[in-house]
Amino acid sequence: MRFFPVFLLFILFFACSPSENTTEEKNDTTKNAENGSEATEESTTSDENTLLDSPYLISKGTFFGVNIGDNLDALKKDKPDSFREDVVETGEGSFDVVKILDENGDALADIHFQSEENNVNLVEIYSEKAFTIDGLKIGKSFKDILKIYPDALPHGSEIEGQVNVEADGIYYRLDERNTSYDIDLESFNKDAKITAIILQ
Repeated sequence: MRFFPVFLLFILFFACSPSENTTEEKNDTTKNAENGSEATEESTTSDENTLLDSPYLISKGTFFGVNIGDNLDALKKDKPDSFREDVVETGEGSFDVVKILDENGDALADIHFQSEENNVNLVEIYSEKAFTIDGLKIGKSFKDILKIYPDALPHGSEIEGQVNVEADGIYYRLDERNTSYDIDLESFNKDAKITAIILQ
């Protein structure tokens, strides 16, 4: 019986040891969780910065280094390989435009300009590479616009019947036809797709 207290202490010592290890494991887990959270935040910030730095980002009044009001001669002199003169046909006639080209020579958008001053007054973007900071792009629907801008309204045009939606200073052309400016929103096709994004 003399050795019983020693044996009891021996058992108690090892009974307490796992508790200490568990505490250390919990601390390690907490640290790992905190580090993981920080890594996730850094990754999110990095993704946002990548989007903001993309040349394909559409902002109010600017796209691919072209701003509304810019002088075309200055733009072409600065980046001669990024622009090509062309003519487009619409229901209102023929118009001279300057196409914006990417590094592969693919057309991204048409620049409409004032002949007298040769300044950019409208950019019509039709490339699927382009996107807004809200994620709107060619192929998205009117329903997608409403998720971000619930008060957005479609409007038709009398001559060409084009339907456009204005949201935060950017215009979205849809693949619907309507010659009435005021369109009944209840009966309008919410799945109508964006075919062009227009800055003016």
